[in-house]
Amino acid sequence: MNCSCNDGNQKISIWRITTKAISHEENIMTVIVYG
Repeated sequence: MNCSCNDGNQKISIWRITTKAISHEENIMTVIVYG
C-alpha cells in the first residue's frame, strides 16, 4: 500500500509541475503575441 501511495503522490507532483510548465509557456506566448 505504501508503494501505491507514493506512486500516487509522484503522479500528483508531476501533474502539478506539468501544469505549471504549460501555464508558464502560455504566459511566454502571450508576451510574444501581445508584446
